[in-house]
Amino acid sequence: EAAMSGLPVVASDTPPVMEFAQQLGVKTVGFFDAPAYIEALAKALAKKNARREPFSLPELELEYCLREQKRVLMQTI
Repeated sequence: EAAMSGLPVVASDTPPVMEFAQQLGVKTVGFFDAPAYIEALAKALAKKNARREPFSLPELELEYCLREQKRVLMQTI
């Protein structure tokens, strides 16, 4: 939600994040790499006007997610 709103985001490079990180412009760092987090956060905070225009990513919209959840649940019946 924060990334879609245009805010700069620094997150771990775990599979759920990596799935959409590039599309959302999210900077990722190693999950246990505290120095990398510190450096990435400092760089993000130092940038003036780092905010981007908000945008939509259809795969993350509520309607799409609910439709997919329903589809998956219906397959279990």
